[in-house]
Amino acid sequence: MTKLDFTQALRQIYLENPCQTLPNPLWKTLAELDGYRTSVEIGRDGAVTRLEAAADDALYLYWTRAARRPSLLLKRRLRTVRRALLHQDYLDPDTVAGFATRLSFFRLIHRHHDLPAAALPPGFRFAAAQPLQANAIADFIARCGDDAPATVEAIHDWGKSPAFYPDGWLWALAGDRPAALGILEVDPNIGEASLEWLQVHPEHRGRGLGRALALELLRRAAARAAFTTVAGRVEDRDNPGGFYRRGGFAGADVWWLLENPFTS
Repeated sequence: MTKLDFTQALRQIYLENPCQTLPNPLWKTLAELDGYRTSVEIGRDGAVTRLEAAADDALYLYWTRAARRPSLLLKRRLRTVRRALLHQDYLDPDTVAGFATRLSFFRLIHRHHDLPAAALPPGFRFAAAQPLQANAIADFIARCGDDAPATVEAIHDWGKSPAFYPDGWLWALAGDRPAALGILEVDPNIGEASLEWLQVHPEHRGRGLGRALALELLRRAAARAAFTTVAGRVEDRDNPGGFYRRGGFAGADVWWLLENPFTS
């Protein structure tokens, strides 16, 4: 099957169940596929039954329609790679323990139904952010204490991505000072929005700024996309998964990034 056929098959499966199919937005995965071997299996009924993208030392994408459970064949395969991205369905504790680095991420989806109004507390207002403010954005994210702060170069690159959505870059200001930040991307090819950054300054937490900012970004996403996805660390001490679920996101999909397997 050609790479174009693989892309078409992946897009079809992804739209059936985005959070179960990939750990990140479709457009990001497609941008990473160069250099990976891809394969597709089709059932007798014409439905896609398996997808895979791999290199000699990495398993980047693995999806099956049936048999979504740890298998002896996959366990043997994981012993030969240095890096893997896998849905929790395919893993068990013993397999995960065989890797030196084990990071788990939730992935949730919002279908834009019954969105309440985004109400900021008194004294705060929304204001447009933009890539030209990369230095201010990078500084703000760092001051929010994020474990993986964004660089100025990365923020400039976000503004050049095919999913850049100008109306999805938004500050919540206290007077003229940033109190919270949200950045939303939109893939117009499939109508997917992705909430990439949502940060509230420590001085302003507990006032509902994060909820108001998320709701406003979802409202803007609904004008361009059929759904919005979000991902984050399961072990994050601030429990972002709980925050997003209270805001209407749903799902129980967990993805694992596994690296550097121990060798005997």
